Amino acid sequence: MKTKLCVILFVLTLIPMTAFARIGTGIGISIPFPTGSSSSSSSEKSSYASFSDGILLEELIVEEKNGKYVVSFEITNLIDTPYTISHKTGQNYDVALLNEKGEKIAKWSDNIAFTQAFHDEVYKPKETVTYRASFDVKKTKTLRGTPTFIAARLIDTPFTVTAKLPAKSNSERSPVTLHGGIIISNGSAQDWWD
Repeated sequence: MKTKLCVILFVLTLIPMTAFARIGTGIGISIPFPTGSSSSSSSEKSSYASFSDGILLEELIVEEKNGKYVVSFEITNLIDTPYTISHKTGQNYDVALLNEKGEKIAKWSDNIAFTQAFHDEVYKPKETVTYRASFDVKKTKTLRGTPTFIAARLIDTPFTVTAKLPAKSNSERSPVTLHGGIIISNGSAQDWWD
């Protein structure tokens, strides 16, 4: 009886460690910042979301500038040692436009050819790396849905950061919203990233 109890307690202590390896949590804050003058041609609008798993801080900044959604995806290594992600191709990240239901309607990497070779991306301690992408606002009107969100992801990792697209005009201000969720994953990518 005592042996069974010890085995059960041992198994129960392993469960949180196993679950920790496969569960990530995150709360992103999407904050639209309309700026600039009242003229729609010169105004700039932006939104922001972030996520951290305690090792990497992933920040997504989306700005509407000169008829484009300009995306800055910033990755900061929070730990004191280098952090390595092994990639299956030459692609390190991707950005997707999502409709109001969170379904992919376009990816930044569509029509881009990447090398088909394994490589490692090393993030130095306390260093920030910025990846960039953009979408032409006029071309998004021809998509099979209305773009509402932009999502960014480091390839070959289970986490995605999503921000609401900036408001369309200065008079159309969105309130600050909190986006939260629990991500349960075995490390494989979501279907719409494929």
